[in-house]
Amino acid sequence: MMWQKHSGSRMSMSLGKLILFAGVLTSGGSALVYYFVQSEYLPAAWASIKGSI
Repeated sequence: MMWQKHSGSRMSMSLGKLILFAGVLTSGGSALVYYFVQSEYLPAAWASIKGSI
């Protein structure tokens, strides 16, 4: 039968979900960083951070 319970198959399934989740998280984080770089928020925040030091 195809859907036999093997510890290896369950492990690979959770590993696949982990890889998928990490990929989504990474791409989402990269998009967010790109958005902040393109917007006016990041230069203003960086100037205020540098000014406070």
